[in-house]
Amino acid sequence: MAALGFLGPEGTHSEEAALYLNGLRKEKWRLVPYPSIYEAIQAVADGEIERCLVPVENSIEGDINITLDTLAHKVDLEVEQELVWPVHNQLLVKDLKQEIGLILSHAQPLAQCREYIKLHYKGVEIRQVASTARAAEIAAGDHENYAAIGTRRAAQLYGLTVAAADIQDDKTNCTRFFLLRRPAAEKPVHADK
Repeated sequence: MAALGFLGPEGTHSEEAALYLNGLRKEKWRLVPYPSIYEAIQAVADGEIERCLVPVENSIEGDINITLDTLAHKVDLEVEQELVWPVHNQLLVKDLKQEIGLILSHAQPLAQCREYIKLHYKGVEIRQVASTARAAEIAAGDHENYAAIGTRRAAQLYGLTVAAADIQDDKTNCTRFFLLRRPAAEKPVHADK
């Protein structure tokens, strides 16, 4: 079974997009989470997996520099498919009655929800972590007043509750993903993007 890498752990926006693509296929991929975008891309370049799905740009925050820099300077991969994925950020908590003292997430969702946080949680500490799923995992731990910005799937996976839904500042927020693979032996004429 072919493998598809994504920015993990389970519960990230990248995993949601990978699950969607996998659902469209007759022959399913084995989904493999990687701790960073760079590692997912490098796994394809090294032949460890056949493909990876990585974010390239967000409609609010712009380019995903690690993806573009890695593709431009470190590896020789090609884009097999492009996916524009609507991004829905949720505020996740363990206990709805507990006052929030710290909000965790990946840098992109924190920026995408900047105005919401400023309006509803002014003065609350904000901390950047490696992924939205990692934020949910930490918020689900021993810290009673931690919240995470992440996906509904992360809430399910880590036993959290959605305290507020669709908190992104722009309701048309989306991320463009590239499905990457090693170059084919023969390139089709006029197939470049």
